Amino acid sequence: MNILESIPKASFSLKHNDISISDVAGNYPLTNSVGTINATRTQATWYSINLEHMLGDMYTKYDMFNLRLNGLSYQQQAAFGVAAFDRLIQFGVSGLAWENNNYNTVRKTLTNESVLGIENFTQNVTHTSIFDNSFIATFRKQRTCDITINLETLDGGVPAMNAATLFPRISWFFDIIPVEVDKTKA
Repeated sequence: MNILESIPKASFSLKHNDISISDVAGNYPLTNSVGTINATRTQATWYSINLEHMLGDMYTKYDMFNLRLNGLSYQQQAAFGVAAFDRLIQFGVSGLAWENNNYNTVRKTLTNESVLGIENFTQNVTHTSIFDNSFIATFRKQRTCDITINLETLDGGVPAMNAATLFPRISWFFDIIPVEVDKTKA
């Protein structure tokens, strides 16, 4: 007899559209009650994400969680990024209390950022990417947080941009899955 066991999880998205739907470069940088986006849309912060509310009963039952990037989508955007390397982007996520998945080999220390995905952006197309379980990072619970996503070149730098150009508006889709900690091995 097969037993189907459900895995508890919470799902959410972070979208540039929640902060602004403008595609006019002169309207950035922009800050409002939802968050902030920089002048080129290569960094965005969403304010006051209420993890306690989002996780519901899981918040009181678990102390650690896995954040999994499931997918992303972006809208069509003409000419952005000076070269192809400036469109091959990793997503540096900060604002969560990361647990041993954010080691920087250059600095030889843990940082406040965890790379949680990569995308090869294409100009003048609308695109969606679906990820398997490749992009997962563990964090400790906290009631609320501001989550920042930095678009970075593969060497950790800021993508070079021509004047008055923007990265496309992006939506990221995540699951939060509780982590069972084996306290007998502690």
